[in-house]
Amino acid sequence: MKPVTRIVLIGALAGVLLVLVITLISSAGAYTVTAMFENAGQLVPGNQVQIGGLRVGSVKSVGLGDNGQAEVKLEVNHDYAPLHQNTFAQIRVPGLAGIAARYVTLTPGPDNGPAIRNGGILPEEDTAGPVEVDALFSALDPRTLAALQKVIQGSAESFKGRGRDAMAAIEQLNPALTQSSATLHEAVSDQASIKQLLTQTSGIVRTLAARRQELEQSTSATAEATGAIAAQRTALADTLAQAPPALRQANTTLSNVRGLLNQARPAIAEARPAARGASNLIPRLRPLLNRVRNQSGVIRRLTGQDVPGLLRQLPGLADAGVPALGGLSDALDSLGPVLSELRPYIPDIIGGLGGGGGHSSGYYDSNGEYSRVEFMAGEQTLTGVLGGISQLFEKPALRRCPGGSETYAPADHSAPFTDGGRVHCDPSLAIPTP
Repeated sequence: MKPVTRIVLIGALAGVLLVLVITLISSAGAYTVTAMFENAGQLVPGNQVQIGGLRVGSVKSVGLGDNGQAEVKLEVNHDYAPLHQNTFAQIRVPGLAGIAARYVTLTPGPDNGPAIRNGGILPEEDTAGPVEVDALFSALDPRTLAALQKVIQGSAESFKGRGRDAMAAIEQLNPALTQSSATLHEAVSDQASIKQLLTQTSGIVRTLAARRQELEQSTSATAEATGAIAAQRTALADTLAQAPPALRQANTTLSNVRGLLNQARPAIAEARPAARGASNLIPRLRPLLNRVRNQSGVIRRLTGQDVPGLLRQLPGLADAGVPALGGLSDALDSLGPVLSELRPYIPDIIGGLGGGGGHSSGYYDSNGEYSRVEFMAGEQTLTGVLGGISQLFEKPALRRCPGGSETYAPADHSAPFTDGGRVHCDPSLAIPTP
């Protein structure tokens, strides 16, 4: 054998050995699970294993188990391994009319669940076989099959000549279906939460079933209320017809109220101190109101009316009293200057009344208290009083100052009182000192 031929043979043998070693190593390190199916559905080795429409592995073998089940060995790429418990495997076909090119789709279990070891088992309750067309049609009775045939024929007539429009509609529908598929994938991926939701829903259904009688009564009452509303259909229609003008008027009113509130804000700010006082006054009024309520019988006997009747007459009383109070206010305004002039002479008036009456004292008898006045004066006193009176007549004192009627002027010169010249009087009219 030539050296060149020997070198070529050695190189080829080395390449075959290298490929064999790589194959053995890759086979030893592959992640596989065995899925137990009730029906393998014409699945063959080499068919794809997909997750979410992506190829993640292939079918290695299809066999028959001890219990008559189909044992399908699935090889999954390391990027998607390991699978977790509650992973669901289903055999699918590209279309209902398809026979070959079947594949296995996996719906992974939740990541927080226990992992399935390499070479583990997917039980039959976590798998589903393909939907065969014959099985689908066999489940339908003749009447349903006839109706389905009419639907298919009617659909053909409906899409006749409108194939492009149908294809455009299907093309627009594709994003919605893709999004729906992604949504369902997310929902299925969190099976633990779905199971919890179903468990809680079953509890709610059991609670509602225990309250069946109350639900029936509520449903009957709702039906009666709906019937009563339907009987008033004309009135409801009239009300709805009148609602827009009422709402427009309410809108105008609310706008005016908004302006009124803006104008009332300063008054409200000023009223806050009074409001605090009113909060303290209201509790004190409660005893008074209770007493008025207790005396309502007396008021009714005296006036012939109860308290609400008297309150209803208050507006009329106010209408009659306001003009009178206005006239009284004018009279008091006119009386103000007179009272201002008279105020400094109050001590003289009181002193004159006391001195002219003499000594008074109180007595009691069987009728109660009574008063006795006794004039006690001597001859000289009477002479002095008469002399003073005579001087008043001799010299009229119409503008005498307060305190000017004293016989002797006080040493502190407090009389006659002129209040710094503000009292309109003549100090020279004082009675001269003897």
